[in-house]
Amino acid sequence: MRLVAAVESNFTHPIALGITEYVKARGKCEGAENIAGKGVRGVADGKTILVGKSEFLTENGVAHDEISSPFTTLYAAADGAYIGHIIIADTVKENSYAAVAECKRLGLRTVMLTGDKYEVAEAVAKEVGIDEFYAELLPEDKVAKVEELKARGEKVIFCGDGINDAPVLALADVGCAMGGLGSDAAIEASDAVVMKDDLSSVIAERKHAKKVIAVAMENIIGSLIIKAAVMVLTIVLPYFPLWIAVIADVGVCLLAILNAMRALRGKSPKSEPTKPTSPTA
Repeated sequence: MRLVAAVESNFTHPIALGITEYVKARGKCEGAENIAGKGVRGVADGKTILVGKSEFLTENGVAHDEISSPFTTLYAAADGAYIGHIIIADTVKENSYAAVAECKRLGLRTVMLTGDKYEVAEAVAKEVGIDEFYAELLPEDKVAKVEELKARGEKVIFCGDGINDAPVLALADVGCAMGGLGSDAAIEASDAVVMKDDLSSVIAERKHAKKVIAVAMENIIGSLIIKAAVMVLTIVLPYFPLWIAVIADVGVCLLAILNAMRALRGKSPKSEPTKPTSPTA
């Protein structure tokens, strides 16, 4: 566990954070490398450590036991020898239930894309109330699923935190990175960053965006109406005071600015603190 934690401490994926939180004492790692969708590799205590999926160890010629578990299972090897496995059981954040329920109230369809096993994804989807889910996906599989959703003519908001989510975040109509636990690659590829790692913040962000668009349209339409009215008056009236023209120009700008300030009003959603994932060795 000390060797595994030494390698995982170089990454910000929730699983890596769960392991490093669980293992307080760990060695130093050199040359840490993330193999997208498969696992991580690094050198700790002079040994080459591999941590990841069963296929990752098989590809590197490491014979190992196959563990039958509905939860996420990581396999570890040191210098080509199998040293054990870690089973990680995720817990659903309390605020996820409210966030999914709010999505349904707003008429949004929820889809979960995950690299976890089908049984785990199915249990979480049923518990939280997610409409559709796809499991055991590699990064390229997630990209294909999002392309499939967009091909249906649907607008896609994708939320993710890992380096494997970066391609999907860039592809989605709106990519939203969960900044508190998110990797740098995910944050750079996204259009928006939620610092609280709270899905309710994404809903609040969408509501705020709609409010901003509504205010912008009010400013545009209101300005055009006032200016058009002033133009008509200049044609109809034989005498037109200069101060009315000033109001139609500077006054409209001031009104637009004051109206736009309404978009600054709003409260951030409150969320309960959540604990990191705890692995069982």
